[in-house]
Amino acid sequence: MVRFRFDLSVILYYSYFKFNHALLFANTFYMLDTKRPCPLPGYQIETLDDEIILFHPASRTIFYSNSTGALIWQLCDGQRTVGDIINILSTTYPDATPQIPKDVQDTLLTFAQHGAIALV
Repeated sequence: MVRFRFDLSVILYYSYFKFNHALLFANTFYMLDTKRPCPLPGYQIETLDDEIILFHPASRTIFYSNSTGALIWQLCDGQRTVGDIINILSTTYPDATPQIPKDVQDTLLTFAQHGAIALV
């Protein structure tokens, strides 16, 4: 008989966590491609060139997003799925296609952590 000994921290590290309809696995964010990111009310948006600053007066939350994040934010309309956003960016920037899914997921994770989007 083979016995396995698991360290609790390893089990927790590899456990799935649900966060705003997304899965966190081993510190990597995997969003369900069929979910539709939708901006939540309350954030004020300031555009500087092709970058954005999002500010939520009630929670006094502020964060900056580069031009890639600004483009992803503009594509979060509640109609497009995460997969649609990845496909649009992959078509627009074919040289960056291998990195785009991770960039989109990381950016949407940041937005979700700040309460700026919901996945419906």
